[in-house]
Amino acid sequence: MSEEIKNTTAEESVVEVVAANPATPDAPVVDATPAPAIPAPTPTAASPVEQKLTEYGANGATIQKILDLGVESVEDLSTLTDSDLVDAGMKLVKARKLIGDLKAEAKPAATTPTAASGFVFPSAINSILPSVPTDEVWMNSLKTGGVLRIDDSTYIAAIKTALAAKVGLYNAPQLLIDEMERHAKDIGEPVDADVFYKLVKMLTRHDYSDIFAAIDGCSGAFINDKRRKEFLQEIDNHFLPAIAASYRALDSWYEGYKDSFSDQMMLMAFIAGGANSGIGSMIQTPDTSVVRAARDTFVDEINKTFAGCGVQSASALALIARDILGQFNDNRLPKLVGAENRELMLKKLGLDVSSSYARLEQILSQYVLAFVKLDEATPDTEARYLAALWQLGSQIDWESLNIRRNKGSKSITGSDIL
Repeated sequence: MSEEIKNTTAEESVVEVVAANPATPDAPVVDATPAPAIPAPTPTAASPVEQKLTEYGANGATIQKILDLGVESVEDLSTLTDSDLVDAGMKLVKARKLIGDLKAEAKPAATTPTAASGFVFPSAINSILPSVPTDEVWMNSLKTGGVLRIDDSTYIAAIKTALAAKVGLYNAPQLLIDEMERHAKDIGEPVDADVFYKLVKMLTRHDYSDIFAAIDGCSGAFINDKRRKEFLQEIDNHFLPAIAASYRALDSWYEGYKDSFSDQMMLMAFIAGGANSGIGSMIQTPDTSVVRAARDTFVDEINKTFAGCGVQSASALALIARDILGQFNDNRLPKLVGAENRELMLKKLGLDVSSSYARLEQILSQYVLAFVKLDEATPDTEARYLAALWQLGSQIDWESLNIRRNKGSKSITGSDIL
């Protein structure tokens, strides 16, 4: 027997003997058994649910309350609302972030390519379709003549204007002013002059001389209330309906194209891989002349939006929307209107300016630019271009645009669109 084994055996024997000796009646129980003989309690490993909640600042009591709601898995947490989590003791911002992150994590699983969904990976879409310029590039385009003619910057300006109008963004400065004044009176203090009168100035004077420098005598003030209302009416009459009509035509073509593939995964591979997939030569592409004709109609209808002073109106209103959104980044605002944070302030004002707003703006901008530039697609890339364009359009939240829906077209989730 090795020396190591002997020593181990000896130690174990000692422990057994000591543990077997009963404590004397007069001795405290705690002294009767040496500490080494009492195994320390093994900590219970935190469950995935507990670990996830702890990451977002929940303490033990809060976690137990959430578990008492019937939560058994991390997936179960996504079925709760931020109010459920707040009632259990979580901070509102942490609760909203948790719910948002859980939904974001679940998204890839919901959009995994299947024969039913016809999903195209975003990377494939972005490699096929024109990209959307950054705000900085867009601004530079306006400065170099984008307010004189209809071009990419004009289309983007119209989209920014349309979405701002849909969520009531142009009413935000007045709403903020009224709410700040009311709250100041409630707490018996003067309004914050720096913030308050900056908003008042935004309401009464818009001067984008750097943008309108190409037009002598024109400034942001030229876009008065009458022109603003007229342009927003054109948005509703021509711009948004033209986008919807273009997608209906595209959807009809795509249904025929999709049916050309016996296996829908082949379609996904072709769109993602193009000529390298080795599939294109095997497929008979449906006639695209109908979609190309729809493109011409699309451009004509959208351009009607910019008749008269529409180009300048789109530019000015888009810049106003950008400035209003910029105001929401002022960390002083929530407190000045009596709200705990930015999200609650927006809710108090009745404005839906969430992350989905920015995403919709990005998708709509890319879709419009891509459809306008369909005439640039070559015969060898046309099918992939249109399929990617269909996929992009299927991600548009048409309901938020208040566009009439016709049953038949399906989104990537299988729900009816348009």
